Amino acid sequence: MFRSIQWKMVLIFLLLILMAMELIGVYLLQSLDNYYIEEFSTSLRVQAQILGGFLSTYLSGTTRQEDLDRFVQDFSISAGVDVYVLDANGIVLSSPVEKRDKMGERIVQPEVNIALGGNAAEFIRTNEDTGEEFLYLAIPVTSSTQQLGVVYVVASLSPIKKTIADIRAILLSAGALALGITVVLALILARTITGPIREITSKAGKMAAGDFEHQIKVRSNDEIGQLASMFNYLTQQLELTMGEITQEKNKLEAILTHMADGLIALDRDGKIIALNPAAADFFGVQQEQILEQPLTRLRTAVNWQEIVDTVTEQGEVMRLITLDEPKHMVLRAYFAPLKTVEDSLYGVVVVLQDVTEEQKLDNLRREFVANVSHELRTPITTVKNYVETLQDGVDNPELEKVFLGVIASETDRMARLVTDLLQLSQMDYDKARWDWAPLHLGELLEDIHLRLEPHLQQKKLTFAIQVQPDLSQIIADSDRIGQVLVNVLSNAIKYTSEGGRISVQVDEKTYTNTNGVEIKVKDTGIGIPEEDIVRIFERFYRVDKARSREMGGTGLGLSIAHQIILAHGGRIDIESEVDRGTVVSIFLPNEPPAYKAQAEELA
Repeated sequence: MFRSIQWKMVLIFLLLILMAMELIGVYLLQSLDNYYIEEFSTSLRVQAQILGGFLSTYLSGTTRQEDLDRFVQDFSISAGVDVYVLDANGIVLSSPVEKRDKMGERIVQPEVNIALGGNAAEFIRTNEDTGEEFLYLAIPVTSSTQQLGVVYVVASLSPIKKTIADIRAILLSAGALALGITVVLALILARTITGPIREITSKAGKMAAGDFEHQIKVRSNDEIGQLASMFNYLTQQLELTMGEITQEKNKLEAILTHMADGLIALDRDGKIIALNPAAADFFGVQQEQILEQPLTRLRTAVNWQEIVDTVTEQGEVMRLITLDEPKHMVLRAYFAPLKTVEDSLYGVVVVLQDVTEEQKLDNLRREFVANVSHELRTPITTVKNYVETLQDGVDNPELEKVFLGVIASETDRMARLVTDLLQLSQMDYDKARWDWAPLHLGELLEDIHLRLEPHLQQKKLTFAIQVQPDLSQIIADSDRIGQVLVNVLSNAIKYTSEGGRISVQVDEKTYTNTNGVEIKVKDTGIGIPEEDIVRIFERFYRVDKARSREMGGTGLGLSIAHQIILAHGGRIDIESEVDRGTVVSIFLPNEPPAYKAQAEELA
């Protein structure tokens, strides 16, 4: 109960009032006790002095013994005390009736001895048998020449003590009443303070639970009222701040959740305290299962702890990490220290970027440069050798014509290579010009057939074209599409043995909700191994490198064809089986996306 500030305040008020009343009561009762005893003593002293006058008349012989006894008896009864008249030797001359046995006795007490010496004396002593207190007063009776005797008064202090006890009881009753009233007033006062505090405490609990809607009622302009006002202001500001923090937190979570890069946060012990879905997907783990686990739980050959220690000592670190599970990936990992507001090290943050394609492209770039260098080196070397031979002089004119033919052939080969590279470069950087116009594929194929007829007859190949009746025209660049078909058909002729068959089938088709035309070129050639099909559209990639060079190919034809078809919004696929032939499928939409965009701009 006394843990409550309300009861603590009540207890403090109660103790203060009790202490004040105790001090006042003790002082007041002590003062009253002294006051009553002093007043009682003074009154007895005055009456004793009056009685001393009778004693002097008695000793002079003018007052009779009976008169003295009667006066002593009356005084004792009226004053409620025992009065004794003593002579100069301390012998009792007169006493109250009930104390007549004291007549003629000599009283030897300190106060009597002092009074016989001429000075009044007063003592308070307690009866050991009854515990009652008595006032012993001795007043000397003197004349101008001698000590006549002593008036000795013995008075019980019980009436005074009883009066003091009654006053004490009254004071205690009044004190108890005052304490009761104090408790009530203290409770009321404490509630005026603790009530708002309780309300603030209750509101603080609701705030901790995320409820910022309620306001505290301000009932006064004092410190409690100011506290309530400031608490309401704090609630509003905290609600705004929490809203901003929640909004920023949601933004951050959305960014981390949907960002392509992986992110891992570690504490100082190297345990994972946070990671986003991309990082979990990289390593093939579940977010819930890997949290609070050491970073070494991630399956890779990287020495994580060594890297974390390096970051702790040196700062930011970058590493390339190769993963084999759950799939082959190359990650660029940035390690940076994670610090608190006080700029002390809290942990390490790791940002993971998937650079698999980048590494693949880099490898392709290096391979491309090597291939270009190789493709150019061979004809350049050939040309150089023949030119040097011609410079040295050739006596045979026929042989000179052969040399010049070889030089021309190799020069044409290099020209084709440079032309193909330039065309690929233009398409890579969207600088190629496209001549969009309606195109009838049947007519284009007939024209290509006429151009390729000598090659077909040379290898005694059967060639057939089957076009769907009433085939719709498409929007395309006829020269570029012709280049694609020539390239595909030329490959079919090159790699089909004598007496083989090549067929072209053209039909309308809908692919992924897009209407268009599908061209299928089938041959009965040597086919392509399955492992080479996935790389068939790579630049300078050849299935049979030696044979391809012998036939004059640059290794860029299918790459160019692939780029042209993609620019038309279509697709090109190859299906093949070794020694059984190849099927090249080309899908072209009725209207390429680039043409639609161009038409919208012109509109």
